[in-house]
Amino acid sequence: MPGGPDSATVRRFVNQATGLLYPIHLVLPQVRGAWYFSSVNAGGDLIDTSGHGKTLTNAGTTTFAVDEYLPYASLNGSTQYFSRGDEAHFDITGDITLISIAYFDNTASGIETIVGKWNSVGGNASYILYRDANGKAVGLITDDGSTTHGAISTTTITSGAWAFCAMRFTASSETAVFLGFQGGDGGKLEKVTNTTSVPASIFNGNGEVAIGALNTGGTPGLMLTGRVGMTYVCAAALSDDILNQAFAQTRRLPDV
Repeated sequence: MPGGPDSATVRRFVNQATGLLYPIHLVLPQVRGAWYFSSVNAGGDLIDTSGHGKTLTNAGTTTFAVDEYLPYASLNGSTQYFSRGDEAHFDITGDITLISIAYFDNTASGIETIVGKWNSVGGNASYILYRDANGKAVGLITDDGSTTHGAISTTTITSGAWAFCAMRFTASSETAVFLGFQGGDGGKLEKVTNTTSVPASIFNGNGEVAIGALNTGGTPGLMLTGRVGMTYVCAAALSDDILNQAFAQTRRLPDV
């Protein structure tokens, strides 16, 4: 195998072949929501597999499919997204990590929301992960509902390929964004960190929790065109090791 005897490829192969590695997606700390896109009810709503019962309503007729091992939903960028109204369960004001696996069909030209709780109307934003107009992954939080603090990836999220995206906020310490692909990255996430003027908390806004759309006073906008798969909201600042292990377990072995 390429990469030497202690490469990510070899470690992952050994762990999976011997069953020594418990699927990390089932043991992520402080999970508030976990949507695998494999559990969908008769109405096309997305079932929360974290055990908290936080089903996301399907706002449009989506197409569900599987890419090899990965279940996903196709979103058209105009009417299709998943959301759940504002509630205390997702009013996370301290450490937080957002994770999602996304596939963009289009060339980047504007903000496309991956996952977040962000009402830009009336200063009610909280936290969000998205692809910007330049194709970069951006993770933001706000401590007052409108002033943003965050990080932006160095690498561009190319269209037509799956990308592992994550945002982490550690109170008073850092905001970081992580990005990885199926090949060419050595099996390790790119990490960009912002430690300048990091606030102590996240604002408790009234936005919906949504996948694939920005909440703007109840009207969807700035929506994702493409596919979205496994998505998580965790009320904890997950370590680099946990995020890289989660990334390793979502990569197809032949591609690494």
